[in-house]
Amino acid sequence: GVLKRQLRPDGSVQYTDDPARPAATDDPEGLNLYPGLASQALAVSHRVRPETWKRAAVARGIGYCVACFRAKPHPLLAATVLPAVTEFYLQGKDPGAAAAGFEFADYLCSCQHTNADAPRAAWAGGFRPCPGPSDAEPGIEAADYAGALAAAAKLTRNVPDATRYLKYRQAAVDGLQFARGLQYTPDTPTRAA
Repeated sequence: GVLKRQLRPDGSVQYTDDPARPAATDDPEGLNLYPGLASQALAVSHRVRPETWKRAAVARGIGYCVACFRAKPHPLLAATVLPAVTEFYLQGKDPGAAAAGFEFADYLCSCQHTNADAPRAAWAGGFRPCPGPSDAEPGIEAADYAGALAAAAKLTRNVPDATRYLKYRQAAVDGLQFARGLQYTPDTPTRAA
């Protein structure tokens, strides 16, 4: 249907109303968001109602996302495509999908503040905008990134890779604990700790 019409032969997704206008002009973050979400939707749709074109479209979408990620790594891109990669792997045991999943998950783990390196204790489990030092306060995106790391843990259970499983599982738990700490309660009025 509608999603199929938005897919391009290179694996990208036309996500704006005007195909003649560059999508990055209207929604620059869309380059990191929509291809992964479209691949997720198609991968799950293929599981429920298999069709050859869907599997091919997911493979192209993952390939496109991997190329974009390698050119310009971004945690949102890694997080949106990881669930698609996991689903794709589970449906066909594609070793290339597993390798891509590990690449995305390892990158997300490198973006995560640990107890040892967080500029503030309350930031532990949150995510930097990109690897390296950053004084930007992490936010609710940690929930999305932790969800992606949970998908990566599922991937490692099926590959199997026990070392990565423990790493991704702990990173997901830490990210969710951070996200839980963002809730405002009378006992936690600020996050300045």
